[in-house]
Formats: sequence, structure tokens, C-alpha cells
Amino acid sequence: MKKISKLLQYGILVLIVAGCRENIVGEEEKIQNNIRCSLQSIQEIDLLAPFDRPKAEFSGLTWYGDWLVFLPQYPGKYAEEGSDGSLFYLERDEVISYLEEVDSNPLVPKVITLNADGLSSKFVGYEGFEAIAFLGEKVFLTVESKQKTGMMGYIVTGEINTDNDPVISLDLDSAVEILPQATLSNMTDEALLVYEDHIYTFYEANGQSVNEDPVSHTFTLSLETFAAVDLINIPFRLTDVTHVDEDGKFWAMNYYYPGDRKLEGDFGNDPFSNLPANEQVPDIVERIISLKFGSDGSIEAWIDEPICLELQEDGEARNWEGILILDGFGFIMVTDQYPETIVGFVEYP
Repeated sequence: MKKISKLLQYGILVLIVAGCRENIVGEEEKIQNNIRCSLQSIQEIDLLAPFDRPKAEFSGLTWYGDWLVFLPQYPGKYAEEGSDGSLFYLERDEVISYLEEVDSNPLVPKVITLNADGLSSKFVGYEGFEAIAFLGEKVFLTVESKQKTGMMGYIVTGEINTDNDPVISLDLDSAVEILPQATLSNMTDEALLVYEDHIYTFYEANGQSVNEDPVSHTFTLSLETFAAVDLINIPFRLTDVTHVDEDGKFWAMNYYYPGDRKLEGDFGNDPFSNLPANEQVPDIVERIISLKFGSDGSIEAWIDEPICLELQEDGEARNWEGILILDGFGFIMVTDQYPETIVGFVEYP
């Protein structure tokens, strides 16, 4: 009887603890992001220079074959002799080995040389690169600038050559202006992807409070302007997108940091929240949302429940600027310089 009694007591205790944990997790999700979501932890990936710099400032991620390519906002900070800057890459197999703990040593980034003579003079008020994508040997990037008349974005193309040491050469004469969709400081087209032989770029602020009818600007592979497509209202900041799968589906990084007053109004117009507008209180939002190309060509959500990233215990927001899909595993992400340089991995829910 004593043994049965102890087992019964233990079972009751387990149920109580489980119930408490469920309440804590539920409350944590509500307090964290004010939305229903799948809460996922982040595994940080250790890398050597220049990723060991707290302010390395990366702004985009993409795949080139099996190379995971990191785009610095200012590649010129990493210029080697005879070049205009550097990008960096890791090989897919070494990332997987690290995540599977086959090799736990910090990863060593390899260099892609950038040739872009006259970059800062070409773009008045140059404020760096924001996004990158490849199609074969062609590369497409967006550039941000701040001019006297306000912000201005650009898209530019070039080619990568890997015959010897990898080199990206940009054709600065190919640059095309992308008009911002709102009069907001420090915001231009922050993300891009290639889909069905067209390039789609995404403005950073697409919430209803600041951008009532957002669109994705569209270009041919030769950067001729094509008809823009309608985009669902996405609250807060959209900082990067992944590649598109065969069903027209992809993912986007969605971010809000406390104090971003110009986007505060989006909390009352969040299509990914199940709370009434008057209960949506500004807080940190670090989440991955799902998007897809609809049958009419517009871009819409395909899963209502986003992936919410477990926040830091110190309550400091992380500005995730880059994201890509590691097929079969999850997502690789990178911050800019806030709060420091972080490369993270998140499993699929």
C-alpha cells in the first residue's frame, strides 16, 4: 500500500507540475509577443572572425549552391587589398556537422571578394546593402540610401565567378531605383527573392498603420520593372525572406523592438494575433511568418500561427536581419549589430 500510495503521490505531483508549466508557457507566450505562436528556442552557432566582432553588422543571408552566403551591410569594412569589400560563406555540410555535434569547433567563414568600384559615389547617401539572392551565376542585391529628399532604395545585379577564389563583380550601371512605400527614416526595400524568373523585393514596413496597400516590387532578370504584386499587410518590420519552394511558399523574418514608435500602431492591426486590438500591448516581437504566392499572383499568409523565437532572459531585443531555410532541419538566422553579432539555428516546429 505504501508503494502504491507513493506512486499515486508522485503521479499527482507530475500532473501539478505539468499543469503549472503549461500555464507558465502559455503566459510566457502571451507576455512575450501578444500572439498565438509556436515558441522555439535558438541554438547559437560559434564562428570565428569576423563573426566574433560584436558589431559585424550583417544584413542578409542566401544560398549559392551549397554555400551559405552572409551579406555584410557594409562589405567595404572587410575589404582586402585590391578589392572593394568582402562577403562570407560557410559550406552546408560543415553547418550540418556542427548542428549534429559531429564537429563542435567554431566554424571558419570563407571569403567572397566583392568588386564594385565607385559604389559609394554611385549611390548618393549610400547606407549599405540590405538583401541578396542568386540565380545561377547571377546575383541580385538591394541597396539603401538616404538623400536630401528622403530614403531611396535600389536593386543592382552582377555575377559570381568561382573558377579560382570566388569573386562577385557588380554592374553598377544596372542599378534601378525602388521608391519607398512610406516616408519613414531608415527604411527601403529590405528583402528580395527570385521566383519563376522574376525578382521580388519587399519594403521593410508593410503594416496597415503606415502602409495601407503594400506591394512587392517586381523586376525581370535584366532588372526591367514589371507589374508590382499585392502583399498582405505585415505588421512591424520585415527584414528578410527565404527562397520559395515548389508550391510558391516561403518564410519571412518579422521584428519589432520596444520604442519603435513609428510602427506602434501595427499592434492594433496584426493579422497574426488572436487578441482584440485594445489588448495588443507593444512588446518585443521576434518571429518567423509564412507567406505564399496565391493563385492570383498576390502574396498572402499560408499559416496563421507564426514561429515565435524564445527571447533573451535579459529582455534585450535581437535584430534578426537575415534568414534562410536549411532543408530538412530548420532556419539559419543572423543579427546585424543589435545587441551583438549572433548566428542562430531554429528547428522546424
